[in-house]
Amino acid sequence: MLAAVWALAGTAAWAGPDVARMKALEAAFDVRVARHPEVAAEWLHRARVRIALGEYDGAVADCHQALHLSPRSADEWSCLADAHGRGGHRQAALADCNHALSLAPARPDLWNQRAQIYMSLGQWREVLKDEDRALRLQPSMNEGWRTRAEAAHRMGQVGRALSDFGEALRIDPHDVDARVGRGQVYQDLGQANQAIDDYSRAIEVRPNAVAYDDRANVYVSLRQNEKAMKDYQAAMQLAPQDARPWYNRGNLYLSMEDYDRAIADYSHALDLDPHD
Repeated sequence: MLAAVWALAGTAAWAGPDVARMKALEAAFDVRVARHPEVAAEWLHRARVRIALGEYDGAVADCHQALHLSPRSADEWSCLADAHGRGGHRQAALADCNHALSLAPARPDLWNQRAQIYMSLGQWREVLKDEDRALRLQPSMNEGWRTRAEAAHRMGQVGRALSDFGEALRIDPHDVDARVGRGQVYQDLGQANQAIDDYSRAIEVRPNAVAYDDRANVYVSLRQNEKAMKDYQAAMQLAPQDARPWYNRGNLYLSMEDYDRAIADYSHALDLDPHD
């Protein structure tokens, strides 16, 4: 049963059968916690299940209970940081991760975790520092290379971003996020063919709205409007609540002087994201 927790926990999105499985695991841990309330690991495992289900307040409560029993466990502090971060409490997550690192500074996963928190806070230099530390400890961590590349891209360090994305893809050629990230760098550089190639290869591995939307934008820049329209439609089908493909297709319609369709797409984008 615990193997199933670690296999499933941490996934960002849940679909029907997985939710049912996780709910069953949560119920099982309810029983285990009731039987063994003195065992920190039981609280920790249930917390991870609750994080996977999006039950962040419950996960935070379980982590606190685990920490009451085992206050010097880096795993418990890391789990609490995860629950706080996913729940939108980033400063609390940062403090939790600092506790974890003070207890286990030789763990690359904790440096990577704090780098992810800094990414969410827009503190790119801190991301680079933490991923440098993580990669010194574990050079084969493709997530570390990818995250460092994303931060470098945000800082305008294009050469470093391309190099780091390349290393992430060397380690894991099926890393979709790294493939899309590198495509975005190429797109910013005006290297359309390279960008299209990366987006297309990402889609082959896992069709996703970001890759379709970004590839559509490249097609627009090449005046390949029919291909762009197909990709915007694919992005909308994969992520119907994402305003970006609607907004971008509206821009394309506007450039084509199809004002009625442009207004319709802009209106739908605003309905989805009134604050954008």
